[in-house]
Amino acid sequence: MRVKKHLSGAIAVLAIIMIISGIPQAMANSSAAMEGNVLHVWSHDYNSGYVEVHPVDRTIRRNSVYAIKQDVMALSYSGDAGVVLLEVEVINKKGETLWLSFYWFGGNSVDIYDGKGGTTYYLDMSVPHNYEIEVTMTSVRFYIDGEKVHEADFRNVKERIKKVTEVHTGRWVRGSTYDLYVDNVQEYWSGRCLGCEDFEDGTDDFYTSDVLLGSGDSGEEVVSCEEVPVFPFLKDIVDALVSRLHS
Repeated sequence: MRVKKHLSGAIAVLAIIMIISGIPQAMANSSAAMEGNVLHVWSHDYNSGYVEVHPVDRTIRRNSVYAIKQDVMALSYSGDAGVVLLEVEVINKKGETLWLSFYWFGGNSVDIYDGKGGTTYYLDMSVPHNYEIEVTMTSVRFYIDGEKVHEADFRNVKERIKKVTEVHTGRWVRGSTYDLYVDNVQEYWSGRCLGCEDFEDGTDDFYTSDVLLGSGDSGEEVVSCEEVPVFPFLKDIVDALVSRLHS
């Protein structure tokens, strides 16, 4: 019995050491912070999905700059349909609709789609990150935690971006499960703030034209940041510790 207690104590000490060493490193990989209230967007089955939609409907002029950014913590992915962490819908000079997006498929990376192609950017998804998309008539820039990670060229006259129509977060088709926690939404037009949403009043006043797909367990709610599992990489450690202490 004494050996078991000593072993359990050793496991507890090891877990504490791992927690202490792991948290600063994880936080160093992110500039996002979940505070106060946040927006929880989810789909918990393959028969439904939920998309946050923010109407924009602004024409891009020669000197126009549209920018949207938000903090997102992404969790609980399964399936085969990627989840939009942030997306801007635009129309080009030819009248084509393009989607400029950060997609997540459950791993430690995000896929960036720029309307012409894509790339993959690797990062620690066990913590929240700040995602930003900046749109001009001739370029699109993607930022993560304030660092530019991708840029697309639209200088060709026929490809130039004409209008920004919407902003999205979530998933347009069924076939995946996910939990997204969103905070600190900021929208700018040529450096002027159009709107900011931190959800502190308990309501979502930014994503006002949402779409529910199917009739399953999908939706949105404003919750306290205390309900966000910010450090999911600790789950296995804690589970193992609890199991060992009860064995």
